[in-house]
Amino acid sequence: MFDLAKLDTRTLSEEGVAMPISHPRTGSPILDDAGKPVTVTLLGPNSEKQRVLVRAMQQRRAGHAGPRR
Repeated sequence: MFDLAKLDTRTLSEEGVAMPISHPRTGSPILDDAGKPVTVTLLGPNSEKQRVLVRAMQQRRAGHAGPRR
């Protein structure tokens, strides 16, 4: 029987996974000047980098908010 708990999802969540960008009409990969696929690295929602970025965005939003009434 397959044990889902034995999957190592934390490593990929922390390192991220490169996701290729596809052309919206043709579905073919978009290539850079060197002919390599353009990618975006997707981090897991619980990765340390993600938590730091979300915290910074929340602090920035709180700084833009006016005083409480």
